[in-house]
Amino acid sequence: MSHATAGAKWDHKLERFTKGSEGKHTEVDVNELFALLRSMLIIDPTRRPSAEEVLKHPWFSRDETGLS
Repeated sequence: MSHATAGAKWDHKLERFTKGSEGKHTEVDVNELFALLRSMLIIDPTRRPSAEEVLKHPWFSRDETGLS
């Protein structure tokens, strides 16, 4: 799959997630989560974040309301 095709698929999923979530997730929240997930899925292991780096990501320090 090309980078452009993969990007289009992620954009489509982002749109579905933000539109179908009944306001539970903001586009900023979802963009941050998708960026984290995409970084974790990089094929080249030297470019992927370590487990420690992933756990330090701001996404995991949010409370239930989505605020840090």
